[in-house]
Amino acid sequence: MKTSVGKVFIAANIIYILLIAAFAFLWKHGSFDADPVSEIRAENRFSQTLTVVADNDYRPYSFINEEGSPDGHDAELAAELANRLGMNLRLTLTGWSEALEMMENGKADIIMGIEMLVDDKAHSFISATVPISSDSLTVFSRKPFGDTFSLNGLTMAELENNEGREEVLRSCGVRDVRHTAYPTYQEAVKAVSEGKNDFVVMRYVTGMQILKETGVKNVRPSLALTGNYMCFGIDPANEELMAVVNAELERMFSDGTLKKLNEKWLESIVSGQPLKGVFAYYPWLYFAAGAMALFYLFLLNLLLTEKNRQKILARSMRRDSNYQRALFYGSYAFVECNITQNTVEGEYSEINNGVPVPAGYKLGIRPPYSFTELFEWWYDKLYIGSEPFLEPEGIRERLLARFEEGQRLLTLTCSARNPSMEIRHQQISLHLSRDNSSKDIIGLCIIKDVTKEEKERTSMEINQKLSRALARNYMKVFYINLPNNSVALADGSITAYPAAFREYVTETADPDDLPKLMRLDSTEGIEAALKEKDSAVIMFKNKDKKYCSLRMVRTGENEHTVVMGFAERDREAKGITEGK
Repeated sequence: MKTSVGKVFIAANIIYILLIAAFAFLWKHGSFDADPVSEIRAENRFSQTLTVVADNDYRPYSFINEEGSPDGHDAELAAELANRLGMNLRLTLTGWSEALEMMENGKADIIMGIEMLVDDKAHSFISATVPISSDSLTVFSRKPFGDTFSLNGLTMAELENNEGREEVLRSCGVRDVRHTAYPTYQEAVKAVSEGKNDFVVMRYVTGMQILKETGVKNVRPSLALTGNYMCFGIDPANEELMAVVNAELERMFSDGTLKKLNEKWLESIVSGQPLKGVFAYYPWLYFAAGAMALFYLFLLNLLLTEKNRQKILARSMRRDSNYQRALFYGSYAFVECNITQNTVEGEYSEINNGVPVPAGYKLGIRPPYSFTELFEWWYDKLYIGSEPFLEPEGIRERLLARFEEGQRLLTLTCSARNPSMEIRHQQISLHLSRDNSSKDIIGLCIIKDVTKEEKERTSMEINQKLSRALARNYMKVFYINLPNNSVALADGSITAYPAAFREYVTETADPDDLPKLMRLDSTEGIEAALKEKDSAVIMFKNKDKKYCSLRMVRTGENEHTVVMGFAERDREAKGITEGK
């Protein structure tokens, strides 16, 4: 019975894994894709009106849906912006050239679909707001290109009145390219597909959406040129509107509205349709999943019934030395206890090469040993940390309650002293089981030193936070320990933070901007700048009169570490700061 049920259960698991893998493959590769729809609508109950224009065929940012209404990421964001500003929304989607003409003639307040560093320089009547999303400008072609220099001498299909693409190509070392303008990106992609042009430069998300809609198979993304930001465009003379729009967009960034819209509209083209939507489109999946779940539960019940006839986990481990070696690998001690009876059944044992060796209790307490007495000793003598669950008061009750809730393995990591009284990170794994003979709850506590693993995990978390928090091309990065008022330099040395900071900013910053930077030369200045946020950005000019940014990000597990980065942002900042 045991062997047959186990084999069937394993076979069922393999089948389920294969089915789930096939479903995930189809899901992630767009087999169940469905376009998102706008959920935020303009209230249009106010006295003032905000006139917004955009391209009518620029999925997923702005387009006309099947009902003939404006839709897309930017359209939904514009509705939310108008509601927050207390203004009615007049949204007009037309050709890109017509949209630019309306903006130039003062017939619109905002134009959507502006690319920072490109459109705001190509059109003097447009100044970009703060970014609302990011994506890479990508070369789409029939054949792949190894580098940007391979584009010289070729022909590029481009959108009418989109001169900014040529500036991007020049910045990437491409000087000799012939251009053919088309009214829409769909026509540009078709021209590349038919061999009339060699390539087209589009935002990655837009290009993938067009390939999906048109069914073009011989054009694919082949070369990423540069990262870029999408923004709204406003007349630089309309400083009041620019200020209120930027303020609301920053609030949307802080409260997560922009993140939700970006995930909904921009990531869905890559990640596919939400699982709930797949089941809505294919109701038979409910029946299939239900039937699989019932069969799985039936097999699981048979297996658990068989398992209940076996010995409890702790006694089984003592008889099976190979299993003990696997379970105790990397551990240095374990304790067996009866939590129900509040007793300790086995000796405190040390692990020698994966094999438990009884060491007797060397804990400074006399028998009989109770579980609570042993735990209180360990907590008082060895424990260093603040894990609430490990408080000795009521520990038995908490463990019994967890067992009744269905938890059979509890794992906690904390700071404690090892047998040599060194402060280390320890992982405490408590395996809970019911003794068939007495119905008592038996516990096996395994103690493992995980100092190395914790250091690697913390280092990985910090590196991940840094990579997300700091953009590329940072000229100087300080890793500041606030409690010690120290800074780690690039060569690995540690020095006093104020001195290193003053030396760097004095050498680089323009004298006029130096005072506002010098407010950050102390721990108190950094805390004041961050306040309740985890990051802050300060713009300044260097001695060459170029715009730079100083960005601070609070990181690390204890929130007492700040990373400070300096980067040149002249091209990005001029359009925003000077309105050019």
